Amino acid sequence: EWSLENGKPLPKHVPKIPHPINKEGKPNPGAWSGIRVNLDPKGDVLVQGTDVGNRTQSKYSDNHWMRASADKFGRVSELRQKRKQIFEEIEKDIKSGNHLEEALAAKLIMKTGMRPGSEKDTGAKHKSYGATTLEGRHIVKKGGSVVIRFVPGKKHGQEIEMPISDKKLGEQLLDRSKKARANGRIFDTSAG
Repeated sequence: EWSLENGKPLPKHVPKIPHPINKEGKPNPGAWSGIRVNLDPKGDVLVQGTDVGNRTQSKYSDNHWMRASADKFGRVSELRQKRKQIFEEIEKDIKSGNHLEEALAAKLIMKTGMRPGSEKDTGAKHKSYGATTLEGRHIVKKGGSVVIRFVPGKKHGQEIEMPISDKKLGEQLLDRSKKARANGRIFDTSAG
């Protein structure tokens, strides 16, 4: 059982975290170091530490997750209300050529729910991709349709296939894929 550095057991409100030594008495690769515990059971972050990849990890309270869910629901609700206007602006930019790269990436995000993507090195074992970091090899013709085959963030290296239901967007992605070749970028833009 875990205890604080002063030898006292962890408070009951603190969620379980990986112990540094496994049952066989060997170092646990999933363990955290530099663990900090919030002694306030009403706090948002209950425990925080650093994983073996030198990334900060946190365990949050139920209250934190309820507030975060409510905030996300509010943002999604607002997006739904503005959806038509957003698509009109995207199509206007695509037709005019203004911000074409950003408009096509935004259209892909809006049509699929894909994350934007980032250049930041997260220290994860597997490189993950988002809309702005997709490469030519990720766009695949499958049967009569187009799919994006890639490793998204939060999937721990697990590759997924995301179908593109918008035929015109699928054709644009295939065309860009051919021009980009296997390791070239589909879009000349960033998440910013």
